[in-house]
Amino acid sequence: MLTDIPSQPLPFAEVMPDQQQPRRTFDRPELETLKTSMATHGLLNPLVVRWDKVRQLYVIICGERRWRCAKELGWTEISCRVIDRELTPAEIVVLQLTENLQRQDLNPLDEARSLERLQTLLNCSREALAEHTLRSTASICRSFKLLDLPPDVQTLIEQNRLPVSIAAELHRCADPVLVRELAEQVAAGQLTRNEVTTRVRQTTPVGATKPKRLSLPLATGITLQLSSSLSLEECEAAVSKWLRRLRQAKLTTTDLATFAESLRTATTHS
Repeated sequence: MLTDIPSQPLPFAEVMPDQQQPRRTFDRPELETLKTSMATHGLLNPLVVRWDKVRQLYVIICGERRWRCAKELGWTEISCRVIDRELTPAEIVVLQLTENLQRQDLNPLDEARSLERLQTLLNCSREALAEHTLRSTASICRSFKLLDLPPDVQTLIEQNRLPVSIAAELHRCADPVLVRELAEQVAAGQLTRNEVTTRVRQTTPVGATKPKRLSLPLATGITLQLSSSLSLEECEAAVSKWLRRLRQAKLTTTDLATFAESLRTATTHS
């Protein structure tokens, strides 16, 4: 248990966030509330960190929100629980995901990406993943459906303008243009879930199925997610474009997290 590890003060400058942290978005009002609480009552829950031999720093496993608030408050020390053994990538993701789920709901897309990454690391089925994370298989499947939606529809989910339950209904539709149209109407308050369900059923041919998502492992920690409807030529063009952006990022010494966010932003606005 993490709570069995005694806490200790560490110099703030020696504690840094993990670039692979599942949470990508941090709600500003919630951070302000947490910062006010920390300024008044101090840090009630210590961070959980590990020592990174390469960076020669303590890397946060759980508690980046608290770290961000402490930074804004100008703290020079921060209380941490230090895990003094090597952790596998899967163990780190499990700890981070569990911490986020317990303390505050992740953005649905952040949660889905984390679950997908964890499944890749564990190389397990969705059923086994559900057991590992103490969730139902149905909720795991619903999370993964969000990753199949067009990027601009995913943005509406991240902005809390499109409920996950309706997004799951949109996943049944094989027409991406209609998916975007319905999602925008929901975000504008023009359609209810029942109305979306009706529209999807009316426009989806009986027996029609969505293309499957294929996972292609390239190396440890690197997996391509591709739609089975793509041609090899389309895959080659997409990978070539990705490689060009990667080479450009290397010229500006961009880290992986920043590069990933730039790709996501570029895709959303393309």
